[in-house]
Amino acid sequence: MLRPADRLALVSEAADFHSRKVLQQIQANLGELLPPSAADEVDHKHLQTAVTSGRIREDEFGELTETYLHYQELAELLDAGPPPSANPHLARWAETLLQSESPDLLQLLNLDLADEAVLDPWGSSTTTEKNGSASVPQALGQLFEARLGTDAGLDYGHAGLNHTYGYLLSPVPTEFGRKRHRWTSQEVAHTLGISGRWPLGQGANPQQGMLAEVTAALESVAPLNRPDAWSSPATATKTAHALAMDELADLSASGVSSSGKRWTARTRVLRRADLTEQQASEGDQLLLVYSLSVDDGPERYITAFPVSAKWLAELKEPVGKPHLKYNASLGA
Repeated sequence: MLRPADRLALVSEAADFHSRKVLQQIQANLGELLPPSAADEVDHKHLQTAVTSGRIREDEFGELTETYLHYQELAELLDAGPPPSANPHLARWAETLLQSESPDLLQLLNLDLADEAVLDPWGSSTTTEKNGSASVPQALGQLFEARLGTDAGLDYGHAGLNHTYGYLLSPVPTEFGRKRHRWTSQEVAHTLGISGRWPLGQGANPQQGMLAEVTAALESVAPLNRPDAWSSPATATKTAHALAMDELADLSASGVSSSGKRWTARTRVLRRADLTEQQASEGDQLLLVYSLSVDDGPERYITAFPVSAKWLAELKEPVGKPHLKYNASLGA
């Protein structure tokens, strides 16, 4: 098995060739390029499907595979943590690692962390999976906490940061593949009709971060029901524009936690208006947007990710005691 740096070099070399024959060879060998894990086969399928479904062009395959592997290697470094002998402040160590290995990503993160208007429309989400594994690297989670001034060591955090940067660098393989595929394989971008390497490829001098881009896109297609008349912070700056969307579902569920907190969760499913029902039936072409309001607080986003028409067909009104979904948390 090749080391991550060697895999990156090999993919970079392969990216110089655009013929169908070479592309097919890259696809055939992709399982050997990806890092060893239980999710390799699913990862392979995701990256192949990105080309065959038209989410990315053939000549973009090498670059996006390189992007995927870059963030996979970074996720492995964050998950491994610093050497035991170093005993550093984890948040500081994570920031130093990002500055060294992915300064462009750190620049985007810093832009988001500095803008309260970007952070405010998002609620809280857990940082662990149901099986107890970390969905967000511990060091990265502590960096979020340190910069936001929140309590350290909690099992939840800012949903927007967790579901963008946290999932981009998540070490956890799932039955559906790596969480970062929604960003590196253009899955969310495709459901919105946004081209290019959105929301990561913003050039040398980005004006706003990854989370601001995602928030602006969601606000344009699935606005929050906010009595405080909050509007997207990106309206004053140039941002990628999503296509018109048709709303296929809007379901609500309400409950009360054991501590007495009242909550209402909202699940919306959207389809690009330019897609026919037949086109939208192939693969994960729909966008799920999940939001939550707690007690008398405003509605806030929790997550957004692609789903299939088959998944939508099986979506039902909640039966029995309602529960939170998609790693949503009621926070403190």
